Amino acid sequence: MSTRSGHAVNSSAEKRSPPLNAMGRKSQIYVNGVRQVGACVVIKPSTKQILVISSRKHPDKWVLPKGGWEDFEPTLEACAVRETWEEAGVKGDVKAELGKWKYEAGKEKEEVGVFEMEVRDEEKKWPEEKERERKWVSYDEALKLLNHRKWMNEAVARSSLSR
Repeated sequence: MSTRSGHAVNSSAEKRSPPLNAMGRKSQIYVNGVRQVGACVVIKPSTKQILVISSRKHPDKWVLPKGGWEDFEPTLEACAVRETWEEAGVKGDVKAELGKWKYEAGKEKEEVGVFEMEVRDEEKKWPEEKERERKWVSYDEALKLLNHRKWMNEAVARSSLSR
């Protein structure tokens, strides 16, 4: 469970109705000049697989669903859940917080909070379906596909599928 102002908040971002797509960087949360980002390692326990999506900037690279924390969202966890829906078309239940990582994205500093989500629903249509591919892969394959982003590899390694 995450907190934003010292109060525990339920992990379901579906209780609020955010806009279909992010509102742009002006409405995103920065702490001391560092952009706050939420991400999910989405797992399918029945097949022991992890969901990866194609990068918009580099379509030949695979990534985890992630994006900026918008000011209408109560928690970083809610952001991660929304981004997972927008980018990958899946909804699920957050089971754990896997950690936070700081990194540089171009000229911008970012801190990403990563959550493990168990998939509940996988939709055929979603906001970024024309911009991204998605695929389910084994734990080992996820590590190979995400090896270009150290924090993504470390997050996957902290997931329940690593045990």
